[in-house]
Amino acid sequence: MRSTYFEFAFSSVDPDEAEQHLANTYGRIEIQREFKALTNRAAGDERFQIADGYFDGSYVSTVNLEQFIFATATPSMPWQEGRASGDMGGEPAVFRPKHPYTAINTDTEVRVAGFDPAALQRTARLLYGRDDLVLDFDGPRPCTPAAADTWLAVFAMARAYQQEGALRDDLIRASVYRLLAVTSIEAFRLIGDRAAFHASAERQRKIHRAAADFLHAFASLPITIDDAAEAAGSSVPELVLAFRSQTVSEMTPTAYLRRVRLNAARQDLLDGDPTRGDTVAEISRRWGFSSPSRFAGMFRAEYGVPPKWVLDH
Repeated sequence: MRSTYFEFAFSSVDPDEAEQHLANTYGRIEIQREFKALTNRAAGDERFQIADGYFDGSYVSTVNLEQFIFATATPSMPWQEGRASGDMGGEPAVFRPKHPYTAINTDTEVRVAGFDPAALQRTARLLYGRDDLVLDFDGPRPCTPAAADTWLAVFAMARAYQQEGALRDDLIRASVYRLLAVTSIEAFRLIGDRAAFHASAERQRKIHRAAADFLHAFASLPITIDDAAEAAGSSVPELVLAFRSQTVSEMTPTAYLRRVRLNAARQDLLDGDPTRGDTVAEISRRWGFSSPSRFAGMFRAEYGVPPKWVLDH
């Protein structure tokens, strides 16, 4: 699924303008007391964004979000949601749509990962193999201190990519989205049978790993996806779901095998020598491509050059 990149920078000393910007970007946020200024920078796409916010002044915000917001703050940002309370300066927190909360800002820098609810729910359903999963969390706090540390480490890496401008690259952005989304889902207290969720996710990882090993080992033979499913101890639908959940582009097993074979053929073309009689047709057949012309089209689409050029150079 192709996504559209965006980035923006916003700054204002007008509380009404700041409230409107925050409402348009995250959800309804009411600013009270001694507001001085807001600076907000973000980058991402329709699925997620990584953002920094600088809140100058000492004031209380009442927040009602339209996204899932995972956040940390410096030096501190006390919050309260219902009976739960904490401080984003001490540990990260997740704030959810339809769960209003208040936060105290005192010259605070807030760093957030914001997720579109539908996108994050879709990722959770793929991760756990549950099409009926309704995504929500049992409060704002992480599962454990170790889970909080893991989330902070992954988020720091994602912010580094954002600050370097690397999120402009579609593949890097997709990789960052998946890693950050999965880490966020796993690090906080998801509502439901967590043991069953984790067992399902682990089974999908094992199926993917076993099938991928099989496809790499026997790519030169006339194997099928049914063979890969049997090698992994799964059904074909389970295999498809495992590959979609474990690959950045939600690749099917068929597409994965095709890429393995294309990569192997490319290496043989690089190592080949036309003066020894090596040909594109012979190498393509070696890796299961019965039509040299179709192989040439797929190769060019993948690598940007025709296979004959690779063999000759």
